[in-house]
Amino acid sequence: LDQLKKVAHYAGIAYCGDSESLMKWTCGTRCRDSQITNGTKTHGVYDVAGTFGYISERPSSKEIFVVFRGSANVRNWLDNFEMWQHEWPFQLAANKSANKVKVHKGFVDAYSNLRGAMTKSLRGLLSDAGKEDWTVVITGHSLGAAMATIAAVDLISAGIGLDPAKVKLAVFHSPRVGNSEFSRLVSELGFAKVERVVQDNDIVAHVPGTWLGYEHIAGEKYVVYDQVYACEGTEDPRCSASRFPVLNLMAHARFLDRRLFFGGLG
Repeated sequence: LDQLKKVAHYAGIAYCGDSESLMKWTCGTRCRDSQITNGTKTHGVYDVAGTFGYISERPSSKEIFVVFRGSANVRNWLDNFEMWQHEWPFQLAANKSANKVKVHKGFVDAYSNLRGAMTKSLRGLLSDAGKEDWTVVITGHSLGAAMATIAAVDLISAGIGLDPAKVKLAVFHSPRVGNSEFSRLVSELGFAKVERVVQDNDIVAHVPGTWLGYEHIAGEKYVVYDQVYACEGTEDPRCSASRFPVLNLMAHARFLDRRLFFGGLG
């Protein structure tokens, strides 16, 4: 739970400041929380066509954080509503097939805005001497969670020296990102850990609907108030799926016992 809290902190920080404040790590109380983010150095902040993310490193824990922000403007919401599925558009590792793998077009478009710059920056960080045993944590909230999921699959196949066994994907309050073949692909890629956190009866965890051909990735961590339950498979009927159709948008900004942990509702 402590690790999830830490990663959630970094995901939440994406809402807290602009490029300048994040580069200087002066983005408010969360950046000054020495117990969680002490020693963090921002490697790059990326703001393209309203899509936002950052990459930071924390030498004391040997971690690199690749973070995507959720919706904060009209362009982001337009991406959210482009729900038709698109064939997987990027290269995969040589032993993996993209046959029948489909993902949400709007989420792919949003990620594509940041893909080039963030891939280049991460390649540079990974090439630094002494980082061979570091962990790369890829995270985000809501739309940011969807982009993080796509990024995790893409980055380990991008030829930048990223070993999936050293990648942790931890996403918060994510919508469904792709079809069942995409979900299966995520499970087969050999990530060190995959955690998909759902808070209570968050409405966003139930869209786009399964009747549109979507399926969640595995790794659900179902949060009820301040309790976290590990779930099985991709759509465990005992976890957040049990809350449908009584859903709540306000749960989308909550994490554990904090009502407005994340700075946006999308």
